[in-house]
Amino acid sequence: MFIYLFLLWIMLSSRLTLEIILLGVVLCLALMLFVWRVMGYSPRNDLRLFRISLYAVAYAGLLIWEIFKSTLHLGRIIFSRKMVVKPAIYTFSCPLNTGLARVIFANSITLTPGTITISQEGDSFTVHGLHPDLLTSLPGCSFVRLLSRMEAIK
Repeated sequence: MFIYLFLLWIMLSSRLTLEIILLGVVLCLALMLFVWRVMGYSPRNDLRLFRISLYAVAYAGLLIWEIFKSTLHLGRIIFSRKMVVKPAIYTFSCPLNTGLARVIFANSITLTPGTITISQEGDSFTVHGLHPDLLTSLPGCSFVRLLSRMEAIK
């Protein structure tokens, strides 16, 4: 938390001098002590937040990559002379435990071109896709693996 607060302080400062840096360190430490004492926040949460932030950046990169790959695949289907579109609905279970991870996964599926999450109840997902090839790899895809690692951080 200290690093994030201090980086915010540096970004919001108009100049970068020794006085501003020292004042930022003192204010960030005072704010952290206040949060630890009054709100019950612990340094362990800082480490957890840092790890989750790294995974979130990796997840965003993975999402952008999967959107790019799916766009190319969908472009090949659309611009081919035969245009083989076989719409399909696929229902599968996903081993994600938290509701937040399930919502992130469902939205990631919907953001990927050619697929839409129709419903999500518990660990069951129903997805519509323009081609069965887009759907069969969803239960064990890299999104699920990365979100499972994020859930496991304590």
